[in-house]
Amino acid sequence: MNNTNPILLNKIMNACNQAHFDQWKAMSTYAENEFRSLLLLIDWIGEMRLKNIITIEEARIHIDIQKNTMRTRLMALPQINMLEADHIINTGIDGIRKELYETMEWVII
Repeated sequence: MNNTNPILLNKIMNACNQAHFDQWKAMSTYAENEFRSLLLLIDWIGEMRLKNIITIEEARIHIDIQKNTMRTRLMALPQINMLEADHIINTGIDGIRKELYETMEWVII
């Protein structure tokens, strides 16, 4: 998986667009950058997995840390509360969940 893979990023953004979040137009660029960071982390986890450097438990911890960071950053935007931030993150992840499993063969998200 490549963090610059526009297909995965487009799937994430399309899933969020279809969810019709209230403030989506104003925050979509910001959210896109957060999802790029998540894809970069997923790439790194994939590389570490191939080298047998990381376990599934460690990968899940890294993903949890990234999701918490994303939530905090999204909540810094006006009119975005914790539930809305979580909904945005989960919607985006759901858009690529199948691809993540097929690529990594781990359920880390």
